[in-house]
Amino acid sequence: MQGRIALTSEELLKAVAKAQSPDELLQALAPSRKQEELEEQARLADLRGAEDPQKTRREEVKAIGQATQVLTDGRDKLEAKGVSFLQQSQHAHAPEGAMSNLLRVTRRFNDPRLSALALRARVDSLGEVSKAIDDMLLSQSLVMLSCSEMKKKDFCKEQIADNKLQQAKQERKKEDVDILLETLQEKIKKAAVEKDEIVSEIDTLNTELAKAAQEREEQNKAFQTGVNDQRETQKLLKGAMKVLSDYYDKASLLELSAASEAGVSDGLDPSAPKGFDAYKKNAGSKGVMAMLLHISQQAEAAEKQAIKDENTAQADYEKLAKETTVNVASKKKEVEGKKAAITKAQGEMADASTDQTNIDSATKALISAAGTLHSDCDFLLKNFDLRQTSFDDEVGALVEAKGLMKGIGGQPGGE
Repeated sequence: MQGRIALTSEELLKAVAKAQSPDELLQALAPSRKQEELEEQARLADLRGAEDPQKTRREEVKAIGQATQVLTDGRDKLEAKGVSFLQQSQHAHAPEGAMSNLLRVTRRFNDPRLSALALRARVDSLGEVSKAIDDMLLSQSLVMLSCSEMKKKDFCKEQIADNKLQQAKQERKKEDVDILLETLQEKIKKAAVEKDEIVSEIDTLNTELAKAAQEREEQNKAFQTGVNDQRETQKLLKGAMKVLSDYYDKASLLELSAASEAGVSDGLDPSAPKGFDAYKKNAGSKGVMAMLLHISQQAEAAEKQAIKDENTAQADYEKLAKETTVNVASKKKEVEGKKAAITKAQGEMADASTDQTNIDSATKALISAAGTLHSDCDFLLKNFDLRQTSFDDEVGALVEAKGLMKGIGGQPGGE
């Protein structure tokens, strides 16, 4: 009978959960009692063989009557306290409802804490389960207050955005350095070409000056030769003129003396035929002397012109030499300036190359950091809203279970 008593108790619990009054409870149990009677009769027939079934029936009816009396007495006591059978049923099955709710949430969220709580709802008192829910809610509230996931989300978004910003800055720096390197390379190339051009100009100036010096030397030699020739010519002409002058002057005096002694006047020879003047030795002296004088004057003029041309050529050469010297000195300074510019640009290129290396290293570090951030943050950022919704549902389930426990605890008999 013990097995049937346990079965009857389980069915009784179900009936109590549905019944609004003892009468409804008895009515609900009537089919079960009839089925029990049939099953019990079959069992007793097997055990006792030919034993009187009427006796068994009387015992069963007696037992059911006793059970009904227990329920009736219990009902009277509960009604005296103002509690209906429905309230008792709800109170008895509230842990089962809370457990079912928690199991539903457990299956949804696969949370071992909720599984443990659902199991506790089977065996622990309502107070202990309610306290456990309070602890879990407090824990969840603390997580929300600390905003661990929200803070991590904000941290991840901030760090990823900052990482992108830093990468963009490094990219701009790299572009600036690349442009600077290209500019410096062009500057060095241009300065080198200009330096070579200036050096070539200096060589040309020095070559032209050397050529002018050589020409000046040759001109001076020609001048010296020409002047000496002109002076020698003048000397010879003057000597010839002196000889002729001395000769013609002496002859003229002798002729005048002879004519005076012979009584010849006006230099006429009495024996000369009619129509002829007297013969005079110095008749052509003036023409010869004039010619020699003219040649001497031309030689002297040529000498003076040669001297003038020489002085002009020398002055021009000296001017050219001075200008060339100044120009070469200036261009040499330009060459030194170009060399200094090239050296400076090469130094700047070295610094820019170092900056480029540092930028590449910084960029690689940022890319590596970005990989770490995405590895740590992508799942959270992608599923944050879903996780928050699940979290809210989980907390809502706990609050619902807590409310159910609280409602039970406020009724008579609640823990």
